[in-house]
Amino acid sequence: MPLSVSPSSGAPPEPAWKRKLREQEAAAKAVKEAAENAASTAFSVAAALPGKCVHLSGAKALGDTIASIVAQRPPDELTLLVFDFDKTLTNGYASPDATIEKRVRGAKHTTDALRATLSTWGVQRLVLTARPPSRSTLEAIIVQLTGAMELGDCFDTTASPAEQEPLEYGASRVKLAHSASLYASGYEKPTGVSHIVLGACQAALGAVPPAFERTSFPTAAAFEEWRASQPSSLAARPSPKVAVHFFDDSVANAHRVATEVVLPSAAVPGMVAEAPSEWRVSLTSYWWDLHQEEFEEHSIAPGRPDSDFAYVHASGESKAGPPFLYQAALSAYGLSEADASARAQRYTK
Repeated sequence: MPLSVSPSSGAPPEPAWKRKLREQEAAAKAVKEAAENAASTAFSVAAALPGKCVHLSGAKALGDTIASIVAQRPPDELTLLVFDFDKTLTNGYASPDATIEKRVRGAKHTTDALRATLSTWGVQRLVLTARPPSRSTLEAIIVQLTGAMELGDCFDTTASPAEQEPLEYGASRVKLAHSASLYASGYEKPTGVSHIVLGACQAALGAVPPAFERTSFPTAAAFEEWRASQPSSLAARPSPKVAVHFFDDSVANAHRVATEVVLPSAAVPGMVAEAPSEWRVSLTSYWWDLHQEEFEEHSIAPGRPDSDFAYVHASGESKAGPPFLYQAALSAYGLSEADASARAQRYTK
């Protein structure tokens, strides 16, 4: 006979299974909220890394800039060369049987400069694409780099399928995917750069340039004694000295990286194992402007007004002309509205 509950006796006791489920859900919610609070605190926008904006023009500009960076860097610096992919490393969307001039932007001048960095300790080459963060994106880029573009020797592409699965990073838990030196972040490139810097610093623990070993210690034993005394945890020491050089054909992406990169100030459960006691990072974000190659050198086909177009109208419609959606970014790279207006007219003819 079913139990009846009189109004005076109140509600029946909660079943044990239901109470356990409710407690588990409450605990999971508390853990999630704590993680979100930790991420929000660790990635405070008030601590954005100040970046320098540099405007590049001409097909040889990337190769020349890479050579200059390597020639001027101090020997104990970790130098990160971070490249957008489409129309920064690639020369548009060329067919696999096209010549190297049509497949790689800057052609042999670019590829020679990249290969010249291979013998320099502390210089890393990475790709950060605006394509969607997925394993298929990474696989497609690997095919291009190692195949038609003939740049497989310049980028580390080896990673397990598990490592290529998307992950969440940053205060907004942006999805990223990476395979060794290749990263996909969609248009959240500032978050991608932050993750690249953190990973590079973690990997650099204990790494010392050969020149430092040779010149700073009288014997190899003295060097090993010093090395053993160094903290093994990133949190117990400042970061290595890092210089980030980011290159993009999109003025909007380049400007966002120059102004929005936030490095974590503390550990975040499930996201950041540890952060250094001090970040020693400089950032330069280069807009490799297509205009000269499109209209003067004729080495790449002129672009069309779209959301990624430098001179797109502020309405967001597919047309060029003032007021410009990205005028703040254009100004940061030295182009006034009058300059941009003169350029925009060339795309509408």
